[in-house]
Amino acid sequence: MRNASGSPAHAWRALRPDARLALWVLAHVRQASCPEWLVEIVAAGKPATVGELADSCLIRQDPASGRYVLAPLVARFARAQPVPEPDAVRRWRSLVAFEPQWPGFEDMPRAAAAG
Repeated sequence: MRNASGSPAHAWRALRPDARLALWVLAHVRQASCPEWLVEIVAAGKPATVGELADSCLIRQDPASGRYVLAPLVARFARAQPVPEPDAVRRWRSLVAFEPQWPGFEDMPRAAAAG
């Protein structure tokens, strides 16, 4: 997760808050790749958010499958960041009850403990 300045932290701070949250949540999914519909949901249906992450080379879409991939180092860096928006994370944790087979969501830090 590096940009022109070479600093992963600078690249993280350069993201708009909604893109930072989307990347943080995607990193906690802990999948080798994510389906397009999940990325769109995580990005709150905002194509600009998905575009920002893709343009920053933080996520990459496989042209054959349409699935999005986070580089392992990007995912590890994003997972190490503090909870960006505790209320939003609470909403994502409630999604686990709806879709419990997504590994990683159960390990998502609890907003109350993190903030």
